[in-house]
Parts: sequence; C-alpha cells; structure tokens
Amino acid sequence: MNDQRIERARDALESGVDERKVQSLWRRIGGARRSRPRRERPALARGLSLAAAALVVLGTLGGAGWALTRSMSGPLRLADGSPMPSTLEATHAQTFQFDDGSELELAAGSRVDLLDTTRENVRLALRGGHVVFRVRPHGPRHWEVECGPLSIEVVGTVFSVVRDAERVQVSVERGAVLVRGARVPDHVQRLGAGQSLAVAPDVEVPVERADEVEAPEPVAAPEVPPASNTPRGARAEGWREHLAAGRYDEAYQTLGSEGFARETERVQRVEDLMRLADLARLSGHPDDALLPLERIVERHPHSRSAAIAAYTLGRLRLERLGDPGGAVVVFERSLAMGLPAALQEPARARLVRALRADGDPRMEDAGRRYLELYPDGASAGVIRRWIE
Repeated sequence: MNDQRIERARDALESGVDERKVQSLWRRIGGARRSRPRRERPALARGLSLAAAALVVLGTLGGAGWALTRSMSGPLRLADGSPMPSTLEATHAQTFQFDDGSELELAAGSRVDLLDTTRENVRLALRGGHVVFRVRPHGPRHWEVECGPLSIEVVGTVFSVVRDAERVQVSVERGAVLVRGARVPDHVQRLGAGQSLAVAPDVEVPVERADEVEAPEPVAAPEVPPASNTPRGARAEGWREHLAAGRYDEAYQTLGSEGFARETERVQRVEDLMRLADLARLSGHPDDALLPLERIVERHPHSRSAAIAAYTLGRLRLERLGDPGGAVVVFERSLAMGLPAALQEPARARLVRALRADGDPRMEDAGRRYLELYPDGASAGVIRRWIE
C-alpha cells in the first residue's frame, strides 16, 4: 500500500512540475540512499523513508507543488480551485489563470468556450477576438484550440490567435504548435517560435452543380419531405455556412443524425469529408465523426489526408470514446501510411498512451522507440517514467 502511495506521489510530482528539476532532486535522493550501508529494513520503514523523500521534494518545490498535484486529479480548474466556466468572455482585457500553471490573456471583446476538459485533455474553441495562450510545457494535459477553419494542437508554448472578420491568424512566441485544417498547406503545419500562419475566416465552398455531382441512387418519394420547397442543394450547403461561422450545434441540427449519414455517403471530396468530421467532433458527436474519417482512409489510402484522418481517428478513440485498443490500430496505420512529419511525434506519444491504457505489453518497446526518436519530446518525461 505504501509503495502505491509513493508511486502516486511520484507520478504527480513528475507530471506537475519542471521535469529536469524533479529528476535532479530524485537523483540526489537516490544517491544519498545508495551511499548508505545496505541494511535490511522492514517494508513499512522503507515506505516511510521514501514517503519522507517525496515530502522533501514537495517542500523544495514550494506550496505550488501541492496545487499542481491537485491539478492532476481531475478536470482543469481556475487557479483558485473553482470549476472552469463553460465560457470565458472579456468585456475588457482580462487574464485567466489555471491550476496547472497555464493562463489565457483575452483582449476586450474576446470569447473562448470550453468544449471538454479531463485530467488528460483540454479542448477550447475561440469564437472571436484576440487571445494569448500560455500553456505550461510538459504539463499534465494535451491542449487543443478550435478556431473556425483551424485546429491548433499545443506542444507547451506561448502563442496568440486572432479571429476576426478578415482572418484567423496563429502566431508563436515560444515553443511550438501544430495547426491543422482544410486550408492549411498539406493540411498540417508545425509552427515554431517567430512563425505565424493566417487563413481566411470562412471556408469558401462553391455549390456543386448537378452535372458535377455523381447521380445518387434512386430513393423512395418520402425521402424528401413534401412540405419543404427549399432546393436540395441549398439544404445541403446550409451546414457548411454554420460550420464556417463556428455555429457547430446549428450545423449539426441542420443535417440531423440521419442527414449526416446521408451527406457522408453523398460527398466525394476529401475536404468535404474532413469538414463533416470536424462538424461532428465540434458539435459533441464523436461517434458520428468516425464514419467520414473512415471513408477518407478507405477511399483515398495513398493520400496524405488519409494518414491525417487515421491519426484523428486514433485521437477520437483514445480521448473521446474510451477505446484504446481501437486507437492503437489506427495510430499504427497512420504512421505506416506516411503521416506528415509534424504529426509523427504526437502520434507516437499517443500510441504509447493507448498501448499503456490497453494493458498491451508492446508499450515498453513503443516507449523506447519514442525516446530514441524524440529524447527531448513533449512527452519524453512521462514516457521515460512509464518504462523505467
């Protein structure tokens, strides 16, 4: 029992504070213990000794260590311990601080919505304005920011996002982010310090003409409600307008569950399937997002988009659907399909997480491979602890 408590304390310490500082302190403690003559001691005494060592580390790190340990036990909270609100909105310049040491600086008129938060993930949506994100490196959670046509995966950094009527722009001050989206070159770019990327705020999608669309299979007359006089093409495009404007719930409601499935079968272009997957993810229907992503992998197996779709499938299965075994399969497939270099490090890190969550003995080999490729990677500290 004592060993389990000590391991939990060690987990919290190493995940919640600067990795190098913690490792240095543990090495000093271990060195001091090894320098003493070896004597057999009762298990309880050994446990108390190591527990005391853990307390020494906490004392050295200061009171912030306790707050960081608490931040590991559940969803993200504000720095004072109160629950994270569903919306952060600023009528004047305002900074919000969180219990993991991260903070958001909102300019006047900015709004950020909380999509999801667990002990491992934080998903936010920037609805508008200018926000500076300061995410603590090597923190306990993966951060992701949805911003209209862009999805930003944070690697521990300081970056800003501007979303207005003219553009969506991501600028990195320190660290790195991964930016994904249909209008991003090669669908994904890694931005480092001093780099930025801007795209138009709305995704312009021309209405397909009848002669450009493959004729659908004949359907029974009741397929189209007789009370509606809206042209079929206009109804099909309605969800796109809502999605481009960031109205995810309205976009999904425009289609409904059955309409979403029909639209997934109807559209052919990779970009449209990606948008349908984004629509389902961002409106809180991760199960529905699987179908369009699987269609991309099946129909376009040799494209870069297929590898990105497989990676996204893995994230959904691991982080949203509680299916680590399924996540392992698609993460491995995404890497085999030639995943863009910018996504290979996070894909391998998540593969290790999925193997560990699934109790798969291959986790250790996958972890060592990750450390061989990325000794200073964003997940190197926690993976090193898992396998050592």
